[in-house]
Amino acid sequence: MSDDLERRLQIERDRIAQLETSQLPMMTGGEQTRLSWARAIRSRADLPQFYHGFMDELLAGRAFPYAVLTPTFAGFMRRELERLIFSLERDLYVLERSRQRLNTTRYALADIHYVELGAILLYGWLKISGPADGKLITSTLRFNVVNDQLLTPFIEQIRPAARRPDAVDLPTEQRKFDYLLNENFKFMNYARRSLLPGECVIQPLLQPEIRATLITLLGRSWSRTVATAHIHILTDTEWIIIRDDEHSPIGHGQVRYGGIWTYVPLDRITSVSLSTRHDERLTLTLHFSHDDRLDSVFAPSNREAVAAFLKQVASAAPGVLIHGDAA
Repeated sequence: MSDDLERRLQIERDRIAQLETSQLPMMTGGEQTRLSWARAIRSRADLPQFYHGFMDELLAGRAFPYAVLTPTFAGFMRRELERLIFSLERDLYVLERSRQRLNTTRYALADIHYVELGAILLYGWLKISGPADGKLITSTLRFNVVNDQLLTPFIEQIRPAARRPDAVDLPTEQRKFDYLLNENFKFMNYARRSLLPGECVIQPLLQPEIRATLITLLGRSWSRTVATAHIHILTDTEWIIIRDDEHSPIGHGQVRYGGIWTYVPLDRITSVSLSTRHDERLTLTLHFSHDDRLDSVFAPSNREAVAAFLKQVASAAPGVLIHGDAA
């Protein structure tokens, strides 16, 4: 995108940010799409005037950090607020612009529990969860996935494998997912792409979509989704969860579009529990500080595979407590 187009889009974003919802102008689909693009902020000159005072005081003469602005736009079923994300030394900042008010969240990179990246067709989001100012804070930045690669540097700062040398052959590790070729081709590719150089795969755990029959009439059944398909990947440094979104459209071959990637450093997990639900299905929970948690549902038929996976977790991360049905 040319510098001139970026400047014109930012002028339009700033103008729209001041309007009431009832005052929003009618725009074409293409115009609305362009307004949803995130953009890189590489210098003070690229930064909207609104943020100058805060950044000048924070930086105090230091070099301007790489930053990304996710703009305000009316779309994806809600009106999004403009957000600015950047890292400085050992902290990650998320600034939120609400009219003329600036809300600031500062995470210590070493304390962030997990980072989640979602991409469903053109709808994308980055979710960060962890303690900030002594309490649990979750920040979500939404944007058009046309340029989601702009957020990659922040994801890699949180993932521990990104800080390791290339001690392991990446293609060899990626081939550990070849068994998924006929079981779930999409997740095979997603799992391969999720690995970073130097990361060693210890064990994957696949759970196909779980559905429950609601009613059967005249030979035809209606059902609901209990849990979308997901795969858990234990590596030597992190726990990766890749899953379908239950609201994602279903395309060719009954495969849902897009996916959600969650990256959890092993040293952020305080404990793992496995419980049996009233319907005999299993709930696997990752626990973090400040009562943060991630839940996944597994079919009863997967109990042995889940137990084997958790034995590997106990070996790879001896500091993580495992309790409940898995103890």
